[in-house]
Amino acid sequence: MKKAWQIAWYDLRMRLGERDTLIFSLLMPILFTVIISVSMQSAFGDENDQRRTVAVVDLDGGILADKVIELVASSESIRPVETSEQELDDLLDFEEVYAGLVIPAGFTNSLMQGEASSAVLRYSNIAASQAVQHEVQAILNHVGAAVTAAHFAASEFELMTKDSDLDQSKIVESAFEQATSKLDPPPVKAMVTVATRLEKPDPWENFSVGAQSSPGMVVMFGMTTMLGVAIVLVQERRLGTFRRMLVAPISRATILAGKMGGTLLLGLLQTTILIVFAWLVFDIAWGNDPVALVAVVLSFSLAIVCIGIFFSTLVRTEDQAGNLMVAIAMAMAALGGAWWPLLITPKFMQTFGHFFPSAWAMDAFQDIIVRGASLSDVALHVSIMMAFALVFFILGIWRLKFE
Repeated sequence: MKKAWQIAWYDLRMRLGERDTLIFSLLMPILFTVIISVSMQSAFGDENDQRRTVAVVDLDGGILADKVIELVASSESIRPVETSEQELDDLLDFEEVYAGLVIPAGFTNSLMQGEASSAVLRYSNIAASQAVQHEVQAILNHVGAAVTAAHFAASEFELMTKDSDLDQSKIVESAFEQATSKLDPPPVKAMVTVATRLEKPDPWENFSVGAQSSPGMVVMFGMTTMLGVAIVLVQERRLGTFRRMLVAPISRATILAGKMGGTLLLGLLQTTILIVFAWLVFDIAWGNDPVALVAVVLSFSLAIVCIGIFFSTLVRTEDQAGNLMVAIAMAMAALGGAWWPLLITPKFMQTFGHFFPSAWAMDAFQDIIVRGASLSDVALHVSIMMAFALVFFILGIWRLKFE
């Protein structure tokens, strides 16, 4: 084990001393992370505003309608986009908003006269319907309660001005009883019209720009770097290094472990830099369970290194290995969701993508970032990536020639 570590450490130092390694394994991943993050930010909107969008149609134009829109804008879970009644159907049909709130004409006038009024809430996304409905109901209740209190205050003030000898405690008690009776049920109600053709879970509900762009670069550049073990093995075989090392009292397993370890250490260094960079610069929260993150990084890295060992047995020269590794890395990055969310691809492509460890790594990273997944939550992902590592390691050892 000590000899394997010495070989790995020596190999890492040699590669870090090369200019190409510094450029393509360390500097370019950071540059691409910045470019892709900024580009996706522009394409998918403000990552810091994760509130559900609700289209608001104001047919009233009164002060209470304005108050409703103001309260929606200040909500922590929904945000308004004012639109027309004609445009609302298109927004709902194309699922560009989670719901539509229609404030009818006469809304303000009815409430000001002490009459109950209703606003209509229509939604296109059943996964978000309950949360949106509860928030809108709370806002309408707030406005209705405020109007009711205003009516009580006005009536009691009028009553007090007619008779200044009234017992104030009696007035407060009377107002409290009336408020209790009038606020149950709430004077303003929100009704929901179900868009039955759209009753399906929302796959985008937990989408995050940061959870796509940053892990995507970690996965893509991790593959281009760690698949490079194929180039190392082909070069060592061509130069006869393996043959000379076999003369020494070192087993083939130790030599292979050392060569694997050098590439693995470089990949882990690169991954650590990218994760820390994304955390410091883009405020990407890499979950609450460091053990889960480490398990995903290690299992993915081992899987890629072992795939590189296997493919090193299929080529003869370093150029062939380099071209093949780049092609494989780009293909797995695209199919595994590192370049774009797999959600935008057809179902069969989403299924096919999971024939590669890149898709399982992306799923695990996104679960950690968006949902704060623990080790138990990503155990399946880790197990599958370790299975990739085991299968390709066995295939690689079976075919690998040291001489």
